[in-house]
Amino acid sequence: MLAPHRPRAGSLTALVLGCLALLPLGFRPASGTTATTPREAFLTESERDAWTRLLAARLLDPSDLGLPGGSPTWVRPWRVDPFGVADRAAALSDSLSSHSGATVLGELSGAMSWKKVDAIPARGRSLDEIFERHAAENAQILRKQGLLDPAIEEPLRILLDAVLDGRESLDLEAGGRRAEELEPWWPLLDAWLGMTQHEDPSSLDASRLAARLADFDPTPYVAVARRLANAAQEAAQSLATGPPLRTDEDGFSLVLEFDFGFVVIGGTGRDVHEWPRATVVLDPAGDDVYRHPVAAADGTTGLPVAVAVDGAGDDWYASPLPGAQGAARLGSAVLLDVAGADRYEGTSRTQGSAQLGAAVLLDLGPEADHYRAGRLSQGAAVRGAAALVDAGGDDDFEAEALAQGCGLLGGAAALIDLAGRDRYRARGQWRPPLGVAAPGAWSQGASSDLGLEGLSGLGCLVDGSGDDGYEARGAAQAASEGGVALLMDRGGEDDYQLRSLGQAAARRGGVAVLLDLSGDDRYLGGTETQASAQLSSLALLLDRAGSDRYFGGEHSQCAASGDARAVLLDAGGADWYLAPSDASAQPWVGSGGGLAFLIDLAAGRDVWTGRLSEDPFVWSEAGDTAWDEERGRSEK
Repeated sequence: MLAPHRPRAGSLTALVLGCLALLPLGFRPASGTTATTPREAFLTESERDAWTRLLAARLLDPSDLGLPGGSPTWVRPWRVDPFGVADRAAALSDSLSSHSGATVLGELSGAMSWKKVDAIPARGRSLDEIFERHAAENAQILRKQGLLDPAIEEPLRILLDAVLDGRESLDLEAGGRRAEELEPWWPLLDAWLGMTQHEDPSSLDASRLAARLADFDPTPYVAVARRLANAAQEAAQSLATGPPLRTDEDGFSLVLEFDFGFVVIGGTGRDVHEWPRATVVLDPAGDDVYRHPVAAADGTTGLPVAVAVDGAGDDWYASPLPGAQGAARLGSAVLLDVAGADRYEGTSRTQGSAQLGAAVLLDLGPEADHYRAGRLSQGAAVRGAAALVDAGGDDDFEAEALAQGCGLLGGAAALIDLAGRDRYRARGQWRPPLGVAAPGAWSQGASSDLGLEGLSGLGCLVDGSGDDGYEARGAAQAASEGGVALLMDRGGEDDYQLRSLGQAAARRGGVAVLLDLSGDDRYLGGTETQASAQLSSLALLLDRAGSDRYFGGEHSQCAASGDARAVLLDAGGADWYLAPSDASAQPWVGSGGGLAFLIDLAAGRDVWTGRLSEDPFVWSEAGDTAWDEERGRSEK
């Protein structure tokens, strides 16, 4: 290797402009909770293309970055164009920043290059038609007795029409698939995910499971979920603008029976919902309690479609059973909470979770919400699409593992929080069977194919404004094995804490991107963190502005091995880079090839402590404190 040096003027210019091409598009601050809007890029398109080609030809030849044979075609654009990944990630996160659950599902599907997924059209049935054709006798009697509030009728019609449309669509478009066809595969899938114990893990048939999952088409379920999400928001709007509701203080609940399931209607007081397996739940207001799964679709038990809408009120969702609060298993589900400081408490497969289906939890209120869940929760998907969207407030998210934007086995998932001082914690330690993935939380923007070729996932966590905290034991904060993982924080002074494998870490052909657009941030990481790439993978940590602090362990702060690429780029502020003096860091190129770039673009008094690499591709803007001089001062 060569000794550290300042590049010549010509190569320096190329390096600077090429590195600028890495930066994501800028964003104006969000107005309220609306999505942010792109502004002009650093370079013109022609300059960007020219310098990208030049630098890629000299230093980052995409042909060197091998693609595993089982990688799906949708992963290729993320892999072969290292300089375009930042813009691609920024564009995806911008498109995900929306109030609409239907929009989020559509963007996730588009990123996976699934078949075109549009919401199925509304048929527009009248309430009289629905009751006449589908209501059981008790529902008809209750309506004739006037127990159904007239102000509820239009929102109820909207939801019932969407449910009927969804059920008919799944019967017609799912290729005649029935739950019994997949029944033998659920135990195998749960065992492969480590959700259940298996007596003999070596007997798990990986090839047959991979073939079955690859054969499953999630797009009909996504289309139905998008229809449900549109209907839920339309129903909420109808509640807000329609006739005044009857007032009740003691709680009021009606249970209507239809041939497609039960419909639960609450009042404006404090309702305690304990009715299990409801297809539709509509509660206009009140501080309500949900003690059973709500918005829980499960095609294996004959409930492929479920939707719930709750209006104003500080609600408590407390289900002791898995699969709740916007969860789908071979089905489509949507939970919409309009306003209030809500508490969501669940076990596994909750709060925006999908297995071979599509699900959304959408909280539109500006109040502070609290989320607690187990595994496969808070935006987690297995061969399907799932999202948790919170529009604002100082929120608290806590999950065990496989959560907070986790896409597994061909699944696409996202957790989106548009504003507030938020806290994300994933404290569990998931250990997969047969060592198919590294142990860890696999949360906060994470993806893995779990060793099954051709089933790369997409996991995203997008946070808007606010000083946020991210905490996990390992495998989190943009961590990927064989998939694409993204964490984007648009603003605030953020704190990232992780023991290992994350903060932009990729293995086995994965792509991991962490974008932080502003604020004085702190990155506290251990082994394989802060732009660490191995085995034909790509890892990017791009911090656009602020005086930041980086604390890394071994194989961190820009490290690449096994024909991988790693980039840590800091574009502003007086920064501090700290790594152990005996560790491979700042940056490091390991055996088997690979290229690592640690680039600090802004003029300022940066502090570099620990072992400085002999790799030539470490560059700091003129005007920064000399490395050796500042290192000597910091060690005194």
